[in-house]
Amino acid sequence: MTAVAPSPATEASVDVSSGRRPRHLLEVIERCASRPWASYLAVFLVQLKVVWGAWIYRDLTEGDTGSYFILAELWLREHKVNFAWSPLYTVLYGSLVDLTPGDAYLPTIALRLVIVFAATFLVLAVMRRLLTPGLALLVTLWWALLPVTFDTMYELHLFGTLPVLACWAVILGGKGMARRGAALAILAVGALLVRNELVVGVVALAALCVLGEIRARRTPGLEGPPRAAEYLKAYGVPMLLAAGLCWAAHWRSTIQLPALWEASRPKHTINMCQSYSFGYQQRHPESTGDPMAGCRMFMRRDFGQDLPTFREMLRANPRAVATHFAWNASLAVNGVQTLLFATMSGTVTPDYIPVPTNARRATALSILAAALALAGAVALVRGRHGLDRWLADRVWGWLAILAMVPVWTAIILTQRPRPSYLLTLGAALMAALGTSALLTVWMPITRRMGRIGPWALMALVTALLAWWPSHYVPADQPMLTLYRRLLAFEDLIARPDTVLLVSSRPLELHYYLGRAQSKVLEYGPLVSGDGQELEAFLDQAGVNVFYADESMLETLRKSGRFDALLDSVKTPQWRLIGAENHGGARWRLWQRRGPAAPAQ
Repeated sequence: MTAVAPSPATEASVDVSSGRRPRHLLEVIERCASRPWASYLAVFLVQLKVVWGAWIYRDLTEGDTGSYFILAELWLREHKVNFAWSPLYTVLYGSLVDLTPGDAYLPTIALRLVIVFAATFLVLAVMRRLLTPGLALLVTLWWALLPVTFDTMYELHLFGTLPVLACWAVILGGKGMARRGAALAILAVGALLVRNELVVGVVALAALCVLGEIRARRTPGLEGPPRAAEYLKAYGVPMLLAAGLCWAAHWRSTIQLPALWEASRPKHTINMCQSYSFGYQQRHPESTGDPMAGCRMFMRRDFGQDLPTFREMLRANPRAVATHFAWNASLAVNGVQTLLFATMSGTVTPDYIPVPTNARRATALSILAAALALAGAVALVRGRHGLDRWLADRVWGWLAILAMVPVWTAIILTQRPRPSYLLTLGAALMAALGTSALLTVWMPITRRMGRIGPWALMALVTALLAWWPSHYVPADQPMLTLYRRLLAFEDLIARPDTVLLVSSRPLELHYYLGRAQSKVLEYGPLVSGDGQELEAFLDQAGVNVFYADESMLETLRKSGRFDALLDSVKTPQWRLIGAENHGGARWRLWQRRGPAAPAQ
């Protein structure tokens, strides 16, 4: 009789009889460890520990989130969306804004936490279908502890992982065409209503499904090849539902076809403009200027127009595009290291913000991961541990993961290997390393540990809950401080005729408080000392509301040119409407009494 090698799932499972009541604590732990709810509870508690205090200490998100706040309020007021700008995300955001009206901070923090926990649970669902329960828990804990997965700069980037993870979880949840059809429909919805670059993954997965169905027809089972009605039911119904959801979003959109094509253009061109100019300045540190706000200068110089599309860039200057691609590709190792280990061995950030650098740790962990991957590949080629059946049950999950490779490649080359853009790549690499560990070290360890394994997992979770520090600690919150100072004047700031001069973050105030109605300017040039009189600048720009923070007040006090504005009594054309001068907070808010001179 030929012995049959046990599958990895059997090898790693705990043999506890289900026909009798457990007598000892060890048996209780063993049974609980095999239950899905125990793993979900464990990752929930660990994730909660890591993000604890985010609602107190994290700053109000700057940048793009402010513009999505306007779209969220649009959904709240009129149940309208902008089809070109992630309507599913704005619907969720708007629903949370509805729960806390009159405040931007609480719904934004709630949005982040909802997405964080949803992504972590989906990662666990995927890992439990690809790996054994214990190993899936370990890999998901790895994901939950990485700052990039919960403290990413923008909430939208993490939200963009949800349709991909949901696609993988569904296609791994069972066999049959229905699973593949549902997964394809989920990814299609994500491409149209969340992140447009996912359309490349939709095409790749659809092609794999077609090839898979053709192969299945050539090797039919006992019941013969599927009928046309079965294909329509498996693929047509989910895609029809997806099309219906997309149609509903288009129906409620403020911009519809054919104008939608032109309205979507800035989403692509501005992104290309900023990524190209940022990479150029990394390659040429001697160049000056703001690569984000002043990116049009670089594009006009190299491609002949301010905001060209990628196709227009390629047609105008293919050599510059190739250089841009090569530079981004050179940062891929740094990006992957940051994704997996929260640090990198290189010195050039793959992000738009600085990334922690610890060359020794990043290099050591990279070598360990590469060795584990190589050992797993050897075990896979040799077909050890009865892998045929194990992998056959998961082949479509891995094909769905491979369908995302063109998406990740396009992001790395055209944008940059920014970790928050590649979170699903991080999940895929974790799954691959988990599979390698399963094939090489996990099963021997579980055989030797036997019934001690559940105790070890419980000890690990307990240790993380007890000693792993929360990521969020007391720190400065400049955006939130500025927002809360001016929140009482929201009605004034949101007036269409208001021109507000502030110390910093004019774009965020334009959205969070100005509701995209007023004009908000920054007085950086005045602080830098360009010699222009303040009163002349205020008149020239048409400023009728002026905010001075601590740094500006200090400049005002040191400059004799601005003494008159410090005392509202001595400035009859301005009146002081807000101030604070205690607890380390010093600021003033003035409003012009009469109409301002027209802005030039």
